[in-house]
Amino acid sequence: MLLAFLSRIRVGALRPPVVPGSASWGPGTYSFVVPEYNTLTAALNAGGGGGGGVSEAALNTYRGGTGGTSSFNGIAAGGGTGGGNACASRTGTAPNGGAGSHGGASGGDSNITGGGAPGGGGGGYNPGAMQYTGGPGGYGGRVVKTWTYGQPGAPIPGQTLTVVIGGAGGGGYGEWAGGAAGGNGSGSISWN
Repeated sequence: MLLAFLSRIRVGALRPPVVPGSASWGPGTYSFVVPEYNTLTAALNAGGGGGGGVSEAALNTYRGGTGGTSSFNGIAAGGGTGGGNACASRTGTAPNGGAGSHGGASGGDSNITGGGAPGGGGGGYNPGAMQYTGGPGGYGGRVVKTWTYGQPGAPIPGQTLTVVIGGAGGGGYGEWAGGAAGGNGSGSISWN
């Protein structure tokens, strides 16, 4: 009789209560203990690429750094790549550096290329009639995903998972002007 009664109790009713909350991070690697939740949403932005400088070297010889990747539980956003250097010894057309590429994303409900941290600006040099500008860094990617408790692949309450947030790509080298660093990545997880 008692066993028959217990068998009719929903497993969900035995779960601890859900206390809504959120957490957010800047660049780095962190441990996240999954709380009790009904839905849990992660939003991650990758780092932006650094801008290119101005150099005597051939066009796009030097590039700004690539922004860092942000990831959590199978979702990831890639960093933007660095812009190329302008060539200060080049005259005529197209002396400016090439732009970096925007980072992509994967595994989310929303995967936005270039939706993350901004890229850094290119350095500028104006010796007279010519203006030389390094290429801008690419924007980082952005990924957003919501899990419902119990669905396949969803984080398990009490589980410790790793959150990685990518940093900015450094500004590119140039004898005449350096490029600016990109923006740092960021991330947040909220639950209710």
